[in-house]
Amino acid sequence: MNWEAIGAVGELIGSLAVVLTIAYLAVQIRQSGKASISVSTNQSRSAVTDVIGAISSNTEAVKTYTQGMLDPGSLELHERVRFDLIIFQQLRVIETIFLEYQGGLIPKEVFEGQWRGEQSILRTKGGRESWNRQKNFVARKFMVWVDENIDRD
Repeated sequence: MNWEAIGAVGELIGSLAVVLTIAYLAVQIRQSGKASISVSTNQSRSAVTDVIGAISSNTEAVKTYTQGMLDPGSLELHERVRFDLIIFQQLRVIETIFLEYQGGLIPKEVFEGQWRGEQSILRTKGGRESWNRQKNFVARKFMVWVDENIDRD
């Protein structure tokens, strides 16, 4: 065997190694992307659960929340502030989910499910009033999207 043949075999082995390395990296990147989506989805669900838990574990918060959605005019000032803070906490969670969905980190089905829940709250008299008082405190992209989609089915 001459040196040219040995060199050709070496180049072939080197090329094969490069192709295998690229294929391996592609698989790793894909798995990493799936892991990122899984982590974002789980964190979002956890945030929603935390908000629900904070409201449902406090009788006064449940009363204020319910009354605020149905008859916001009957709330005293301190109750309205509490109601707005509850709604704002929910808005922050759905805003994060929205932005992660826009960035490809949350599956469409997860975002749409969370949005339907938030939409049902924002469509109440008190939810809509609270949104209008607080919408300037969220990301502009999210604010515009909510205003465009709040009444869409």
